[in-house]
Amino acid sequence: MMKRPPLDSPTGTRVVGTYAMDDGNNEHRQTLITSIMRSGLCTGLEIPFLSAQYGDCAWLWPLLPADSRHVFTMVTATMERIGSNPEFGLASTNAQGRREALTMMRHVAETIYWLHSSSPLTIAAVEIHSAPSGGSIEALYESMATMVQWDWAGAALVIEHCDAAVPNHKAVKGFLPLHEEVRLIDELRATTATTLALTVNWARSAIELRDPDAVPEHIRYCDERGVLGGLMYSGTSAISGPYGSAWSDTHAPMQAEQRFGEPTSALTNERLSLTRRAVNNPLLYDGVKMAIRPDDAPLERRYAYLEYALRGLQTASALRKEHKE
Repeated sequence: MMKRPPLDSPTGTRVVGTYAMDDGNNEHRQTLITSIMRSGLCTGLEIPFLSAQYGDCAWLWPLLPADSRHVFTMVTATMERIGSNPEFGLASTNAQGRREALTMMRHVAETIYWLHSSSPLTIAAVEIHSAPSGGSIEALYESMATMVQWDWAGAALVIEHCDAAVPNHKAVKGFLPLHEEVRLIDELRATTATTLALTVNWARSAIELRDPDAVPEHIRYCDERGVLGGLMYSGTSAISGPYGSAWSDTHAPMQAEQRFGEPTSALTNERLSLTRRAVNNPLLYDGVKMAIRPDDAPLERRYAYLEYALRGLQTASALRKEHKE
């Protein structure tokens, strides 16, 4: 089979994690997906493949427009499995836990191959994670050295950096440090034709750094080393509020009045713009992922949150282009 080339335009793939707003109602889920895909503000979804919520996504494929471009995220499936087996993960030092994670990823690769062979849909990238907490870079290297031997049908393998274990506060996820993930990608690239990169998630870097204005440091660090592949925007807050305790990884929306977001969120339009301006090299993709409170908020408000965030990202991308020119 001819492999599809990875998409490398800064706005070639723009995705939305609608799943973070899911209220468990199948009709609501499908209506929100259909509405956001018709908006013209994104190319596709960030899909929590193999999660309890989405499963193998057989129900999802018929809803997606031909030639739409998406990203798989494995964070939900990974955290769900860690809930029953704390040693599960690609960076696990437990052989069985790592083997189970590789089995999951083999299923991912086979699904992408099937999709790219039999449908007009494209999975541009797969977000993987250096789980579990307490894992090792050596174990992750072994896992990825195995995975790059598989046929990903043109999809990129992308480590989404999550907050690392640091000495001055308790981590939320406590995965591997950014510099180790970057070094691994750099070393493995020489051994494979599979596209390898790293994605910075705005909230997860802010949570680790405890400073929303320091997130561009993570972005520049990856960009300068040529490994930055994606930017995903979800929010967090330095104070307790409707999205949990301070520095929670609960996908708070943009800072805005409550019709469009959350006033206590640290993710402002200005900070979004500053992070986009920190990027010099082309990205594989970018996108947004927002939750909502209360969980049973009407669909119109859910859509308004996502539209506000996507328009903010659209504006930030345009301003970045003007700034670079």
